[in-house]
Amino acid sequence: MDIGTAEIIDELKEPRKRRTGLSGGSGPGNNDRRKGGGSDGPDDSNDGQPDAFRPEKSRILTAFLLLVVLMTFGGLFAAYVVLATNKAAEWQPFSLPIPVWISTVIIFLSSIAYVVSERATASNEQPKAKKWLIVTTALGGIFIASQLVAWLELTSRGLYMQGNPYAGFFYILTAVHAVHVLGGIA
Repeated sequence: MDIGTAEIIDELKEPRKRRTGLSGGSGPGNNDRRKGGGSDGPDDSNDGQPDAFRPEKSRILTAFLLLVVLMTFGGLFAAYVVLATNKAAEWQPFSLPIPVWISTVIIFLSSIAYVVSERATASNEQPKAKKWLIVTTALGGIFIASQLVAWLELTSRGLYMQGNPYAGFFYILTAVHAVHVLGGIA
């Protein structure tokens, strides 16, 4: 055959049939829903793609939300770095109140509790996993309360969002982080 020409094929080889139940193959069970056929899995409408290449909707949503969180915190961090290195006269750092350091320990312990819960879930220890998820949730709530206590201490020192970008960024970053933790609790 020459390049750019087409030949008519008289005989077509019959494609090999796949057994039903294997990654989207169709066989004698005829899994076409319109014809009332059988089913070889929870989602037969795979359009010829193997199930391994069809991400679940929850995974796509989770990836999207993680991207949103990453971009939010990344943008805030970049703005913080730009303002902090700008040598602006109104940038006045202050010592962080004690509740901020306590909340750091609390959120770290919450992360550990979550990892323990995740491992218990993976080893099919449901009561243990439930207990540690409850601990994680409680620690998340305590973290948010400790952030509120830190804000109250800052306002008692006379540090507000207006007038000092450093204080403004502290309030914004801790508020966004509190919303992030609330999302995790939900």
